[in-house]
Amino acid sequence: MFTLILGKIKDGCNTTSDCSDAVGNSECINETCSCSLGYISVEDDTVCRLRTINDTCKKHTDCSKSVSNSICQMGICRCASGYNEDNNSTCTLRKIGDATCTIGQDCSSAVNHSSCINNTCSCLIGYFATNQNRTCTLHKIGDENCQADNECSAAVANSNCTRGTCSCNSGFHSVNHNTTCKLNVITDSCQVSTDCSDAVSNSNCTDKQCFCNSGYHPSKNGSLCVK
Repeated sequence: MFTLILGKIKDGCNTTSDCSDAVGNSECINETCSCSLGYISVEDDTVCRLRTINDTCKKHTDCSKSVSNSICQMGICRCASGYNEDNNSTCTLRKIGDATCTIGQDCSSAVNHSSCINNTCSCLIGYFATNQNRTCTLHKIGDENCQADNECSAAVANSNCTRGTCSCNSGFHSVNHNTTCKLNVITDSCQVSTDCSDAVSNSNCTDKQCFCNSGYHPSKNGSLCVK
């Protein structure tokens, strides 16, 4: 009486059915039964299971065929840079606020102008989180979400954070769609005298316009008040 032995991975074969009839998700490759791409042999080579993060691998497609946005790194399936492992079966794109990073690239590969600060993905100084924490946007004058001066000044020179709003320093006014603080000159608009005098000595604000003090006259470009 003959005993039939069910085939398994690594057995010899001639056709894919020689393998797949015995082990699901397998095929005949170079006359040897092998798990299909994205699968790994388990249970003494009798089962081909879909690969997950942390499984062994030889090439990127061993991992990416089963888990999107994964790669084979040093023989182990890992999430690609910028992605975070979720239950070994999913690689999720990181966003600002995720406390899952160890190096800057973990965050910057997912969100431009971000880095890993205290193991948390954060926007670089001068930027703030937008689009449900998936982008970092450069501050500009008038933004009402600052907490410290350097959040504004890192984005726009000669600016500061005043009562939670990015503002030009005294003596400057915003131009270029609020992306630049330009030094005031004579005839520029103003609200208080320091708007003028902090930019041009011996000047003042009269009727909401910068003028030289009595006894002085403006230089050709308006940047000085001279006698």
